[in-house]
Amino acid sequence: MAHASLALRKAWEATLSDLGLNEGSVLVCGPLADRIGDAVPIAIADEVAALVVLGNGPALADDASVVATGLPDGSIGAVLALAAWPDASRIGAVVDEARRITRPGGSVWLGRRNVDAMVHSTPATLRSSILYARHPDRVRTALADESVAPTELALVRGGLVEIESWDHRIPVDAFPDAGSYRAAVEDGMWLGIDRLGESDRSDVLSVLDRDLREAEFPLVEYQPWTLARGIRR
Repeated sequence: MAHASLALRKAWEATLSDLGLNEGSVLVCGPLADRIGDAVPIAIADEVAALVVLGNGPALADDASVVATGLPDGSIGAVLALAAWPDASRIGAVVDEARRITRPGGSVWLGRRNVDAMVHSTPATLRSSILYARHPDRVRTALADESVAPTELALVRGGLVEIESWDHRIPVDAFPDAGSYRAAVEDGMWLGIDRLGESDRSDVLSVLDRDLREAEFPLVEYQPWTLARGIRR
């Protein structure tokens, strides 16, 4: 397991470096925050609120939330919000809070899973396509609200400038062996697998078992995301 943890840490360090978020304080929020907090050095993590401060930023209060962090104005160098809204209508509130706590010149990032890339990838680039190539409707249904979140527009409406967006692979977790990877898939790591009937699910897992015989471990699982970024004036 130690090797898997190291692999995930390296994957996240590389990702943050690619995004230019490897220096200063970064507030990460959303469903992946806890995993990121386990992988890289942190100041404090609050699992309930799905918030984690990377670097030397201020501590979060116990009752902090994505839209009420309790952090002082302009106290964070950047905010990375990865699907950190319960539905698309709440994205504006996330941006407003992110802008408030980000210092001038800092960046606010909004990420949504790239459903088209998930559906149209091959196992060579995205192992979960074993599921999605056979049942593309499952992932689209599972991510219907999240995938249409207007991230770029929300940044504009929130007063951010120099809006840009990129497609980027985000590390989700790392696994020491085939058994732990398969267990994570069965537990829902591949979004939408819980919507399959018993026969379809068994078929997908059988193909996965054959694929994992050729895999190298520790194995880092990635998801394709679209990341939009804006700068606070």
